[in-house]
Amino acid sequence: SFDDPLVIRFLIDPAEINISFDPKNPAEIKITGSPLQAEFDRYQGSRQHLIQAKEQNYKDIDRHNALPESKKSMAAERGIAKRRDSIFDEIKKMDVAYIQKNPGSFLSPYLLSHNRRRLPADSLGILYDNLNPEVKQSSVAKVALKDIYPIVDDPKFRMSNPLNDSATEAAIAKMKTVHELVLPDTSGNPVNFSGFKGKYIFLDFWASWCTPCIGEIPSLHGLMTLYRNDPIQFVSISLDHDSAAWKKSIVLNSFRGVQVNDKHAFKSVVAVFNKVLWVPRYVLIDPEGKVINYGMPFPSEPELKKLLDTHLKKGS
Repeated sequence: SFDDPLVIRFLIDPAEINISFDPKNPAEIKITGSPLQAEFDRYQGSRQHLIQAKEQNYKDIDRHNALPESKKSMAAERGIAKRRDSIFDEIKKMDVAYIQKNPGSFLSPYLLSHNRRRLPADSLGILYDNLNPEVKQSSVAKVALKDIYPIVDDPKFRMSNPLNDSATEAAIAKMKTVHELVLPDTSGNPVNFSGFKGKYIFLDFWASWCTPCIGEIPSLHGLMTLYRNDPIQFVSISLDHDSAAWKKSIVLNSFRGVQVNDKHAFKSVVAVFNKVLWVPRYVLIDPEGKVINYGMPFPSEPELKKLLDTHLKKGS
């Protein structure tokens, strides 16, 4: 994680950077010569109390999980979760305040990217827009833009901060429903999503290099069998750049169902439209082609079946 004491993160800028550490205690690493790293270290120091509180909260979770079932307490679990949420909320508030106060800092887009899953879409766009022009041209800001781009729905933001080529940007702005998508299958034949009109569509975004994606395949196949007579279509969308790796993975892992690929990966129209920031990612589409849920539970999670049953009105 961002604050894992066993992971040493440092920021690189145009300077001579010196790294020194004791092999017996690698966590006590010293990085000097980088103004940006010095700024980061100062900021980390200012929120050290929150980092320590978060680490203690993780220990509390592990300690509670290790208890026998008879000694576990729902009240204790809720208390730990409440403290966790409070700590993360305080960290988020500090990060946002820093970004707002320091639009000319190259640390600001780094913090913005880190908080992309915690902030509302409109806040992400506003914070990015307020960064200084010089900062926006930096590599760290471009990474941040890539991270927040699928989340921010505002067409004006996308027009003023283009991430893709003009043709892709125009296609994203024009697209109204998933039914407008056309993607190639393993034979190169176009799969027109308009053919799924009148059905729910469960989109499985994955990639051949994604181990968790592969791990969900048996559960996904189980759902496909369970709902084979219901008005729902399961579609697996690979975001592999390498089509050969995609096709090989399908064979190796015995993938079933509709298989399509977009080699533009996370910059593709299908990924941006469906707010796909990582894989695996599961999205549910209604019979009219509108997105119902951008972040469905994993196929292996019981909650997914409950949600699908609700939409398909099974058991009623």
